[in-house]
Amino acid sequence: MNARARLVAGFVPALLAAGACQSALEGTRSGIAISNVTVIDAVSGERPDQTVLIDGDRIAAVGASDSIDFGGLFEVIDGAGKFLIPGLWDMHVHLTYDERLVDFMPRAFIRYGITSVRDTGGLMRKLRPVVERMRAAGAIAPRVFFSGAVLDTMRNTIQVPTARLSTLKLFPVFERGDWAAALARMPPALIEEWSAPPAWMAVDPAFRDHRFAQYTLDMIGRMRQAGVPIGAGTDTPLAHAIPGYSLHNELEILVAAGLTPLEALGAATIQPAAFFSLQDEIGAVAPGMHADLVLLRANPLADIRNTRSIDRVIARGRLMPTE
Repeated sequence: MNARARLVAGFVPALLAAGACQSALEGTRSGIAISNVTVIDAVSGERPDQTVLIDGDRIAAVGASDSIDFGGLFEVIDGAGKFLIPGLWDMHVHLTYDERLVDFMPRAFIRYGITSVRDTGGLMRKLRPVVERMRAAGAIAPRVFFSGAVLDTMRNTIQVPTARLSTLKLFPVFERGDWAAALARMPPALIEEWSAPPAWMAVDPAFRDHRFAQYTLDMIGRMRQAGVPIGAGTDTPLAHAIPGYSLHNELEILVAAGLTPLEALGAATIQPAAFFSLQDEIGAVAPGMHADLVLLRANPLADIRNTRSIDRVIARGRLMPTE
């Protein structure tokens, strides 16, 4: 934790309890309080009955619900029976790969709780204006990071297996029960096109070769055992990767490969942050961190599929539309 976060962690709760928080001077609601919630992140694990205070784009305080008095100064979200995780990352996207999806993708990521993305390659003349729109004040979009030309030898890296693509024949997304509903929200031009398997994939499951998929699962398990940092990424929108939706598929497959649900969450939160040396800024639910959060209706540690049970999404400290 950096110096600012340590200061906030030690000082803000006391100010709040005393009713002397700077933003409270005018007696108006200035932030968001999520009360009585179970907080989960890959740094501190599971913490029940917590209250999380958000002031602007920062988490101001996290603590036992009976220890934080925030009065009427915050918009209150009752988190009883719910679970708060850091905003998710997709570490492998292509924002300009398909022009039909360029304007659709930012809101779609937010809808599914993805509050940060990393574009791994595109023409800069096309990518730059998209990034600028996503970074504009008030934009309904995730934080965006992007790759440029390779300037030096990589020294610190992360393995992003893009398992949902490598295992598509074993875990065909278009046969999921929620696929039709997710597809129906896509731009009309893509709905019919994506209603069938990709052209390179056999329609009849009996003719699908699973050897590469099994190899992928085995290699992910071996990398985990070797301590290789693993990040969650999807190669969206290639091969029927619905923006945002596909990241939850990726998490399920990482667990199928041997990661625990908490480790899978880490692959989509703190590991990407650490790759960018931002682990003191983002990727956990702690004082001083950026306020990118997802409120879930079910516990993802009991079943990683519960990352789909999204109740609210907060990005840059703002409640986001999820419809």
